[in-house]
Amino acid sequence: SWQWFFLVASVIPLSLLFFLHSVAMTSNATIILYYITGNVIISLMFNSLAMLSGHLSWAKQSNTFDFYAGLPVSRAALILAIVSIAVLFAIPGMILLLILGSLLFSMPLTPNPLVIVVLLLTPLALGAVGALIGVLAQNQQVANVVTNLSLVVVMFLSPVLAPASALPGV
Repeated sequence: SWQWFFLVASVIPLSLLFFLHSVAMTSNATIILYYITGNVIISLMFNSLAMLSGHLSWAKQSNTFDFYAGLPVSRAALILAIVSIAVLFAIPGMILLLILGSLLFSMPLTPNPLVIVVLLLTPLALGAVGALIGVLAQNQQVANVVTNLSLVVVMFLSPVLAPASALPGV
């Protein structure tokens, strides 16, 4: 099902990027940078957070963990492997959004070696949150609701797509 995760993690942020380009076009480089990097974060959230919370909550609900418990693999190694898959799935979408965002807004990318570290650590951190939601949720439906609320908060109530100064004081 990785194709669906890649599609959702790319299409929604790309659609939002095109929407912002059409409706909220600006020549302010700082705002454009928020648009591009914010959509990369949204892509990461869909892939890392949503994929892991859904996968792990379903595994818990369907007693798949009982099967894994019988294998000669530690729980930590299992969770780390699942999180690593989410990280690997997130990287192509991040690169696609960075390239298309820079082309769409005519903003050249300035390569920096630290980007590689960020590209690996950011989905790892969000994947950990997704894993936590998936393991602690009562069932997959609860995990989906918590994940969707997290997505809304990050997309619209945090300084991801706009500077904190442009958001309401709350």
